[in-house]
Amino acid sequence: MFMESKPVRISVMGQLGSGKSTLVLQYVQSQFVEEIDSNVQDLYKKEVVIDGQHYQLNILDIVDTDYGLDLKTENMLRESQVILIVYSVVSETSFDSVLMRVVHVRSILEGRHVPIILVGSKADLENSRQVSSSSGLQLARELGLSAFLECSAKTKYQINEVFETAVRQALAEVVEPTRSTEADSQRDTEQPRESSIPEAAEGQTEAGIQIEPLNAVQEANPASRPAARASSSNRCCIIV
Repeated sequence: MFMESKPVRISVMGQLGSGKSTLVLQYVQSQFVEEIDSNVQDLYKKEVVIDGQHYQLNILDIVDTDYGLDLKTENMLRESQVILIVYSVVSETSFDSVLMRVVHVRSILEGRHVPIILVGSKADLENSRQVSSSSGLQLARELGLSAFLECSAKTKYQINEVFETAVRQALAEVVEPTRSTEADSQRDTEQPRESSIPEAAEGQTEAGIQIEPLNAVQEANPASRPAARASSSNRCCIIV
């Protein structure tokens, strides 16, 4: 029996060198490509089954510079159902650029609520890590983002989880219409502020935050285990 695939539009952004294109290619083509032309903007399609449902993912890998986006790309971004903002855990500079990109995206969306997921790439490079997992989680909370995950295109760690989370977040916005209270309207249009989400202990669910262990990267890369930094919280977070 033919199952019609439901389209889901995903946009991926990030500073040059953040690893966003490598992440996309690993997911779509199952290959790790280190040398990528960062000046080429591509739209990829992938048929997937998530939670028993068929989807056609339309993944836009945006040429994202500090000078902003052209009008065509802005229009495509407005049509997105979920947006991934990628930084490299071995580049504090790319992490520092996240705030600017979130503000820019929200200004383009003009008040329309679209889930934004923060993704820390290159998690296999633990010895060179400059941004701890706890810093990524804290920033996602402060900016009111929908989810935070770390991944590695090289080891395939959590690559599928990144896009499965994206699909689930996109569908949640369809299933659960934006609430019309004054407080929610203000939340969707205001500048990023410190989130009121409380801290949650590992393994607990509190205020809608599900915390899961992030030890799979050490299992996939045993050599990196002894070198893990004490400053890393070793966790991932889905803020739902």
